[in-house]
Amino acid sequence: MTEKIPPHNKEAEQSVLGAAMLDKDALFDVLETVKADDFYDAAHKEVYDVILELGRRNESVDIVTVCDELKKAWKPRNSRWKSIYCIAYSECAICEECSRLC
Repeated sequence: MTEKIPPHNKEAEQSVLGAAMLDKDALFDVLETVKADDFYDAAHKEVYDVILELGRRNESVDIVTVCDELKKAWKPRNSRWKSIYCIAYSECAICEECSRLC
């Protein structure tokens, strides 16, 4: 018997993360309604966890702060972190290192 994959949409998950990083009102809506477990993609869950933690610390949540937090925890030999790092930086072109990795 094959394992069923639950319904999911990668682009929708990325849109939610992007909206949370781009618009403060959207951030509040996302934080009120979305949980990390709502994301199918593990890398998206990790990005969301960073967004959530920044919000808890009452720090600015935007592409730069999220990417900085991801960069602090990024492990060069860990492909999962590479994936997370690339998702966060897909919204901007501020990281030369990421463009080499992704």
